[in-house]
Amino acid sequence: MAVGPTMRRILRIVYDSTAGALKTKIVTAAGTDAIGELQATPTEYTLLRRLKDLLTGIVLAAGTAVIGKVRLVDSDGTEITEAFGHSLYAKLVAGLAIIGKVRLVTAEGHEVTEDTGDTVKVTLQTGTNAIGKVGHNKTGIGHGVETVDAAGTDQPIVTSSTPAKVVIIQAQTDNTGAIAVGGSGVDATVATGTGVLLYAGDSITLEVDDLADVYIDATVINEGVRFTYLT
Repeated sequence: MAVGPTMRRILRIVYDSTAGALKTKIVTAAGTDAIGELQATPTEYTLLRRLKDLLTGIVLAAGTAVIGKVRLVDSDGTEITEAFGHSLYAKLVAGLAIIGKVRLVTAEGHEVTEDTGDTVKVTLQTGTNAIGKVGHNKTGIGHGVETVDAAGTDQPIVTSSTPAKVVIIQAQTDNTGAIAVGGSGVDATVATGTGVLLYAGDSITLEVDDLADVYIDATVINEGVRFTYLT
């Protein structure tokens, strides 16, 4: 005898919101009426018994206290519900064992992962500064030239305090010897001196708050540097 649509039965694993547990129910093809359900202790070793054993054998060893729940969705983001329209949740329980991971993805698609139980925090420092944009914080520009009065004797590139944020120093292109750039006491002696050694046309960029802190020395008298600084 042919089986008509009204005689079809479907076996579904559903979530009973009243009992707070998964149950195996037999429903109609439309999924609207529960015809029966698998008992807690089936007496025969049937397919349903094996299914019941499988479900009851899934145990999370982390503990028993419920610490949260995760709503289940499919690959396109549609919520998965049981036969009667109730939402399905996966419960996470407390304990020391890692029972899952949270997957975080940045706007650029870079993945960030962290073990469940450890909170991922982004901390913004308190204050009045703008945190939504980044500025270059340079508002002015200046320049200068300095030559060494006595080879082997260091001297500052400026004669008085000059506030700055960045300075670009270049050895003069017609220099015949070497220029050393550094702090007070810098020495241009090749191989045994100190600071950064520049030859004709070489340059260096330094972040400083005062140009008076930058010194130069030369291996040849009256040779020096030119510089541009930002304030």
